[in-house]
Amino acid sequence: MSIHETSTAAPGVQAAPHICNKSALPPPAFPPPRPVLAAIATGSFSLDRATGVGGYPRGRLTELFGEEGSGKTALALHAAAGVQRAGGVAAVIDLEGAVSPAVARLAGVNPDRLLLSRPSCGEEALEICQMLLRSNEIDLIALDSAAALCPRGETAGRPENSLPADWIGPHLRRVAALLPQSRTCLLFTNQTRRNLYRAGGAGETTPGGQALRLLSALRIELHRAGTYQNHPNGEAAGIRVRARVVKNKLAAPYALAGFWLDFARGLDREAELLAFGRRAGLVQSRDGALLLGEIALGRDRAAARERLRRNGEWRRMLEEQLLQAWNGNSE
Repeated sequence: MSIHETSTAAPGVQAAPHICNKSALPPPAFPPPRPVLAAIATGSFSLDRATGVGGYPRGRLTELFGEEGSGKTALALHAAAGVQRAGGVAAVIDLEGAVSPAVARLAGVNPDRLLLSRPSCGEEALEICQMLLRSNEIDLIALDSAAALCPRGETAGRPENSLPADWIGPHLRRVAALLPQSRTCLLFTNQTRRNLYRAGGAGETTPGGQALRLLSALRIELHRAGTYQNHPNGEAAGIRVRARVVKNKLAAPYALAGFWLDFARGLDREAELLAFGRRAGLVQSRDGALLLGEIALGRDRAAARERLRRNGEWRRMLEEQLLQAWNGNSE
């Protein structure tokens, strides 16, 4: 008797003849290949490239974290503005009370078309998030921020014996279970805090425990790199932000990006294109002017930015040349 014909039935019990018959086994069922994930543009030219997929992926969780004033809320609102321009629906769950119609308009968002919710506690915020995901009608959900997720008992004045991570974890797992079946991009902002209990000295950590960082497919760390002036009186006109992709399940991680946030206009895409264009040698300074090939953009950076802002064809030309230069260097 061969090894495949050996019966394991008890004495006096006849084994079913088809149990060991290989031909009776069903063929293996492999899941169909998943389509390429669509992405929602971040609003920053270099950050779109750093993510490896062209922006924030749909059907996944993305975390933006960094110090205060590093542009986290601004990036979330610029993504919402891009969704609206494409005809989609964006929702913002505002736990910090930082989103107002004036701030939204600054990023290009139409407040009349924005779904804005201000929940009273963290449980309500995550329940709203689950409800929007189940509808499958929302393109982007931005929760600002995870650091402000406060349990219901704490808002009611009752002392909480458990840590915030103890109740955030189960709620986030329920939210994450709904994401693969939806086309929604879920965007969480978060803050960095000093971790005084770290061995070897003080370090930085993010609130909410390990659940958020483990369930995120994309984690982007933001740092305020400094300010810049455009006014003769020396007043600050905006900030420079340095971004680093510290986790990426969709492409290679640890990519770097940089962008400019103007206090009056939001994301300054033209300043970003000029800076990277000069670094790649596409924009050169000659005869007292900034030149893109043979096109004179202006005598200084402010004038060149304004001409690029007004001329979409030149801006697209510089974007295409930058992409070709970057793709050529990566090969």
